[in-house]
Amino acid sequence: MDRVILFTRYPRTGTTKKRLVPRLGPKGAAEFQRRMAEHVYRRLFPLMDEGYALEVRSSGGSDGLLQSWLGDGPCYRQQGEDTLARRMAEAFRQAFEEGAHRVVLVMSDAPGLSAAYVRRAFHALDDADVVLGPARDGGHVLIGCTRYEPQLFDDSPEDETGILPHRLHRARSTGLAVSMLPPLADVDHPEDLPVWEQNADESDALPLSLVSVIIPTYQSATYLGEVLMRASAPGVERIVVDGGSTDATGEIARGCGAALLQKCGNRAQRMNYAAKQAAGKILLFLYPDILLPRGFAETVRRALLGSRRWGAFELDIVEESFVNSLVEKGANFRSRRFKLPFGDQALFFTRSLFTQMGGFPTHSLMEDVELVHRLAKAMPPVVVRPPVRSPAREDGTRSIFKTVLANQMLLGAHAIGVSPGRLVRKHHNR
Repeated sequence: MDRVILFTRYPRTGTTKKRLVPRLGPKGAAEFQRRMAEHVYRRLFPLMDEGYALEVRSSGGSDGLLQSWLGDGPCYRQQGEDTLARRMAEAFRQAFEEGAHRVVLVMSDAPGLSAAYVRRAFHALDDADVVLGPARDGGHVLIGCTRYEPQLFDDSPEDETGILPHRLHRARSTGLAVSMLPPLADVDHPEDLPVWEQNADESDALPLSLVSVIIPTYQSATYLGEVLMRASAPGVERIVVDGGSTDATGEIARGCGAALLQKCGNRAQRMNYAAKQAAGKILLFLYPDILLPRGFAETVRRALLGSRRWGAFELDIVEESFVNSLVEKGANFRSRRFKLPFGDQALFFTRSLFTQMGGFPTHSLMEDVELVHRLAKAMPPVVVRPPVRSPAREDGTRSIFKTVLANQMLLGAHAIGVSPGRLVRKHHNR
């Protein structure tokens, strides 16, 4: 399998983009590194759907931090502590030892880099041994090989303007055929910042858009505080829409800084009402006892790139038991195999799709099931990880197994045509 390796840095204040600190400040430089790396990563992400293996090699940050930052999909590894040239050489060596056919390595500081540019590099390797994507400052933003060529990385000059000529000389002196791609601009110095502005706006329009997390509540004080804390992230709006709770639900929502709406009616009516008030282009519906994973907002934004318009998370039940394990595996199998995730998996939609579908059906107790069945016939969801988590029940409430069992009984009744009114009367206070 062909492999794409992205070289980047974990965006920690004081360790990244130091040349930009005089202009942006330490925190601003780290934030810029984060946004630029995410921008390039999103542009490479479609390659995985085309059969390319994607590996992210980072300087700094553990594999767990990288996964929380960028989500599942690629393989994560550390670059190590050697010189940049030797770290690149080691990445190529390991890739070919692991069976890669061709390898292309790209840097995360060239915002004009795209999946099409990388595909062009692989096409060039059909006739060449080495491909180079020049940077306009004299370095390179891409290098690819058909086999491990350690001599390419020997004695690299410290001056970045001499790196590309050095690579060319090393390749040609050993008889390697070299193909050159069109040059791209990278961003290393304050005067390079217009390059980012020219490339980032259109491609970042959806990924950087606001995510509205909508939480329908009724007597939901037990877990709501933790749920709201987990749902707090940059670029996220949190809306609690309550159905008349008499416990501390409202106080907790206000104390956590969430918007609090009051709406009578069933859960579907409350969620639809909140969706109309929400400001986000992405709507995520979260039950008040389901915990979102770290990095959920970026995971959702990335999931909705291209033609994808809705999805859900896998489910992880914290309370360990044989039965709960079966329930968890069954939910995740149903979601991936039959494309039918349910509401306890934090369904998310583009606003345009949710509006087009008319929101959740308000006549049905199983509003999530009915909407998902309608959608799955037209377009499959994207099911993402890390999973959402259902917390352990330590307060005497019913177990997740009993909850799922009750839901399955309702599903069966719904399937054989029991009227929504009768179901609602048998299962109120949702």
